[in-house]
Amino acid sequence: MGITDAFVQMAAAAAAAGLLGALTGAVILRTRALTLLMLTLAITSIILEIANKATWLTGGADGLSGVVVAPILAPSSSICSAGLPSSIAWRCCSSAGSSRAG
Repeated sequence: MGITDAFVQMAAAAAAAGLLGALTGAVILRTRALTLLMLTLAITSIILEIANKATWLTGGADGLSGVVVAPILAPSSSICSAGLPSSIAWRCCSSAGSSRAG
């Protein structure tokens, strides 16, 4: 039932977001001030409505159902899948922010 590899799904989502950002950014970034704000809100609202109407892809207003979240890099234990990578990332960011170079 579709692609189930998490890395392929993340790469496809990143590619789709980049393409959408490049297309909308080419239009939005040519404006300034209030026009920039209003155009950003308008395009965001249009994309939201398109996502709500595409029930075959996004599940519409109800969202995705029946999605099974599988572990990506570690066993399903909470320490390995969430706690340890989060604590390592926090330690790296906090030490970089307090260094003389940062």
